[in-house]
Amino acid sequence: MNEKQQPLGHLGKNILMTPHCVFAGAVCLVLTFLVYWPAINATFFVFDDSVHIYGNVHFKSLGFQEFVLFWTNSYESLYIPITYSLWSVVAGLFGVESPVPYHVLNLVFHAFNSWLVFIWLTQLLNCLPQRNKALQHRNSIPWIALTGSVLFNVHPIHVEAVAWVSSFKDLNSTAWALCALIFHFAYRSTTSKRKAKQYKYIAFGFIVLGVLAKSNISVLVVLLAWLDRVVFRLKFRELIVDNALLCVPSILIAYISVQLQPSSYLHQLPSFAERMIISVDALRLYAVNILNPVALSFDYERSVSNVLNEWNSELSYKLMLLFTIGLICLSYIGRIRRLFSVETLGLSIGLILILPNLGVITYVFQNISTVADRYFYLPFLGVSVFFCGLMLRLDERLESRPSKNKQRYFWCVPVLLLLIYSGMSFLQAKTWRTSSSQIRHSLKANPESYPLHMSFATALKAELQWADSIRVYKKARKLKPEYGEPVHGIVEGILSLGGDVTHAVRYYEKALSQGVEINPFYFKQVGYYFVAQKDIKQAQHYFWLAQKLEPDSKEIAEQIRRLEKLK
Repeated sequence: MNEKQQPLGHLGKNILMTPHCVFAGAVCLVLTFLVYWPAINATFFVFDDSVHIYGNVHFKSLGFQEFVLFWTNSYESLYIPITYSLWSVVAGLFGVESPVPYHVLNLVFHAFNSWLVFIWLTQLLNCLPQRNKALQHRNSIPWIALTGSVLFNVHPIHVEAVAWVSSFKDLNSTAWALCALIFHFAYRSTTSKRKAKQYKYIAFGFIVLGVLAKSNISVLVVLLAWLDRVVFRLKFRELIVDNALLCVPSILIAYISVQLQPSSYLHQLPSFAERMIISVDALRLYAVNILNPVALSFDYERSVSNVLNEWNSELSYKLMLLFTIGLICLSYIGRIRRLFSVETLGLSIGLILILPNLGVITYVFQNISTVADRYFYLPFLGVSVFFCGLMLRLDERLESRPSKNKQRYFWCVPVLLLLIYSGMSFLQAKTWRTSSSQIRHSLKANPESYPLHMSFATALKAELQWADSIRVYKKARKLKPEYGEPVHGIVEGILSLGGDVTHAVRYYEKALSQGVEINPFYFKQVGYYFVAQKDIKQAQHYFWLAQKLEPDSKEIAEQIRRLEKLK
């Protein structure tokens, strides 16, 4: 390989100081703060932020013991020690009262990730001409890579990940994954054996850090093997031997993560055949949100039961399944690959990276939501590759017909598209100002969602808007009359507005008689209300009912002992 060919994926000494790289970094940083500026002044989101940040007891008294705890145990069903470690640094410096430092952290990481996408896309597009000599030494490659990175930066599907503090784990893990991709390509492209060895172990280290930031990054090993086969044309035996080092720690850490995380929902998860249906549904929704990112929502109410129930009634899912099978078959026989090599590569990258959240692999919160915008943060890399492929193909045709006017028109189209997406993301980011404003926005996209109504009511309750929260809880109860959570919310609202305790208890009793799901929590709450009224007999009655459902509860046993002493 001569000096002119050396940049094909190679990391030179001054690559970070090249004009294109510096310009791309500046563009990504400025765009991020312009587009997502409304998110900086946003409050903490009522869900997860309270658990991970301002309600995290370990952040209130930070010390070595608390720091070690994140590495030796899961916390709130997650084993993400790298993410919690970075959060703990911010908490130690700025506290947990203000959300601004955490929002700034999200924006900085998103800008950094967009810049890393530019570097990797430049490597990828420079490596692909090795398969087609007619495309070598193209001056437009850095600019095409920049449009791909800007698309990654400003697309509205990323607003949730950037504006929601708790989604930092997606931004954090993506940063390590992109670094691993960059150094892996450098390892494959350099002619120096010494540098190749260095790059290989650096890529290995970044994968380990990525998995520790979020366990689903372990799928990156599959992506690297696929890229080795498709881009670098490694033989199957070489591919297995060379990537064995990467597989061991990824599988080991992913296994440890699964063991440390609770699996209380796993018995409710669907069969493998049903997961195929869930996967098709997820792909359909992601495709719609990428092409038409208008009706984006915090919750799409795509629970496992909803997806499986609609499968028999909606023809679109069946057609999508047939389309997916056909796409796989055509890719296998090579027809699509010959026509759209870069585009097909982009589709495969997105599909591989979304696998952990596509329903094929089970995860704890799958019964709550099978799809979410934040799940597609790293897989969007495939969309950027696909977009660059289209740009490259159009640029080739324009080169065969030289015309300055055509070149201008060629760049007007992607720039206009990116400006439209930037405006949409800015407006979307404004909806994250408060918890209630975001959920109110999501309800416009999905007005019949029970989880969204419950989320909205909880957000209003957190903002002490009790009358509005009662109204929304009542709507939620109409959607799911058998569920008990809205009942508890209504009663809590009645009491907070100074209502009669007896009236609240009667509402509880009436709901239980109407077939609301039996839960010891609700019996305990009724018992506490009677304790407040000093009606010991009634209080004992409800605590006994709760104890029958939860006989091992120390809290219930303690309350019964206290009531016995008060008799």
